[in-house]
Amino acid sequence: MRRGREAETLRLAPRLLVNNNLAARDAVVAGLGIGLLPRFQAARFVADGCLDEVLPGWSKPLVPVNALFAASRYQTPKIRTFVDHAKNAFPAAAAAG
Repeated sequence: MRRGREAETLRLAPRLLVNNNLAARDAVVAGLGIGLLPRFQAARFVADGCLDEVLPGWSKPLVPVNALFAASRYQTPKIRTFVDHAKNAFPAAAAAG
């Protein structure tokens, strides 16, 4: 987990593993424990008082985002527009290379 320049490694022994954020959110809302959820999926439940933020200010380390497409001299405007949008949406990833 990260908070600014501070980093901590968590060693967990989870009792429930899911590979879907919605399933994780539903389990947490049902009271089955804590979970790492995207803010946009948890916001409504936090606002309603169904969920509490456990580690405010902490987040997962950033992960790289890659855009792969076929090399071509004739790149379509749709691809170029998407790549430009992604660079603006994920500026830290674009700066990393």
